[in-house]
Amino acid sequence: MFSRVYIILRNAFNHTEFSDPYAKLHCERHGFTANTRFCFKCYLAKYPAYTVIGTLTLSILMLAYLMRLSERPALKAWRSWSNVSIINNIYMIVVTMTTVGYGDFVPITTLGKMVTITTALWG
Repeated sequence: MFSRVYIILRNAFNHTEFSDPYAKLHCERHGFTANTRFCFKCYLAKYPAYTVIGTLTLSILMLAYLMRLSERPALKAWRSWSNVSIINNIYMIVVTMTTVGYGDFVPITTLGKMVTITTALWG
């Protein structure tokens, strides 16, 4: 799923005003390429608030889904269904990203702990 999201985003960036033939020609004259990273930097310079909010929202949703996938088997085995909800996982990711760390939801599995560490560093 994550590779599909990446491919969709990469294709969306490759069909923008910053990757048309004129932009590619202009980039080649100055010695760099008009790739996905260049388009992201252009969007960040032109629309900073929308780019940051969109990146933050996408990060929260993807990390919450990854947390749900990593914790679901252990929670099913322990019959604790409270953390399986995607809303609870989004809450956990936001609390971890903002470094509040209430402790009401904690990861059980090793993969869940790795996702939490990644979330804390990303936040």
